[in-house]
Amino acid sequence: MTTLTAEGLVLRQWEDSDAAALVAIYRDPAMRRWVRVPVTTTEEATAWVAAQQEGWQTGNRHSFAVVDDERLVGCVVVKRRVEVGYWTAAHARGRDVASRGVRALADWALGNGATTLELRHQTDNAASCRVAEKSGFLLKETLPATPPWPLPGHLHVRTS
Repeated sequence: MTTLTAEGLVLRQWEDSDAAALVAIYRDPAMRRWVRVPVTTTEEATAWVAAQQEGWQTGNRHSFAVVDDERLVGCVVVKRRVEVGYWTAAHARGRDVASRGVRALADWALGNGATTLELRHQTDNAASCRVAEKSGFLLKETLPATPPWPLPGHLHVRTS
């Protein structure tokens, strides 16, 4: 089982016991605004955790629960060995959780065969722009709205 550390954080694989915390975290309106697949019930949370675990088995999705003092504070993921995603729980925002987690994830992915990582976010998400920059990603271009992205976005990249 892969576990990473990031300046006071532990990044570990998702566990079945994380489902209840996910439901609580996803009640936050900001989470619902920015994520594509909301989790609103225990059943959805259990299925979401199972999908993260399956991603490790297939190698298509390496998703980490970000934990601070045993409390779930976020998620970082690299999909298809190239696309980075993340979120931070409301109670942990403003503490640099996302950039610390993304930086550790990117270091790990680039050290394990990835050569270029992409991080995308909507252009109106200034906080995600700061996370990308703090994590060593450079703004490459502004993208038009195309499915599954309903609004224009920024594409940041980081190479090994």
